[in-house]
Amino acid sequence: MKRITFGFALAAMLGASMPAMDASAQNFPSQPIKVVIPNPPAGPGDVIARHFADRASKILGQPLVFDYKPGASTRVGTELVAKSRPDGYTIIGFPSSGLTSTLLYKNVPYDLREDFRPIIGLGSVPMALIVRSGLKMKNLDDFAAAARKGGLTYGSGGVGTLGHLSSAALLTELGGTATHVPYRGNNHAMVDIIANHLDFGFLSIADAMAAIGADVTVLAITAARRSKLLENVPTVA
Repeated sequence: MKRITFGFALAAMLGASMPAMDASAQNFPSQPIKVVIPNPPAGPGDVIARHFADRASKILGQPLVFDYKPGASTRVGTELVAKSRPDGYTIIGFPSSGLTSTLLYKNVPYDLREDFRPIIGLGSVPMALIVRSGLKMKNLDDFAAAARKGGLTYGSGGVGTLGHLSSAALLTELGGTATHVPYRGNNHAMVDIIANHLDFGFLSIADAMAAIGADVTVLAITAARRSKLLENVPTVA
């Protein structure tokens, strides 16, 4: 189980279009910069990116305009940026799930090493194992027992995302089984867990914080030590 990492990248600039080789780069940026987020709004990556964008826009003197393109485990938004004009005016808020997606799928229509240039890493957040309250689970032992019996369902932001892989890894380690239900984003899975339509999910700690007071239980987080935000929640790695 891993932490969700997040950073900015831009379409690769090749040949004479590279700012360092283009006289127009001296005036960069001269127009708003589009920030593509390959996940739904209000997720942890969106929050991190917006915090950075507010400060960056003041330094650059141009607004950073957000464009949400979720779907296909981040591949929809990533492909859009890969095929955009390589002039620095279209960038992507890239989550770690975008890396796993390229490893799990064949014929991905872009190459992360060739089609993008990294700008900056923005941070990382732990993931949290969240279960619906109707299961009456109090700890990981309860979860392990239920997983070994089978019949559970879990959600994630899509096939190949960290939420999917983390859940699958934990189930394998515990010798349990569950049915995966992919969503267009973690927030959609969170809604169904709260509504007791879905049993559990490995979502971000931000999702866990947002669900405090709702009908869910946070059983563990993926961190080396307990979080000050959830001091009573143990760790799992």
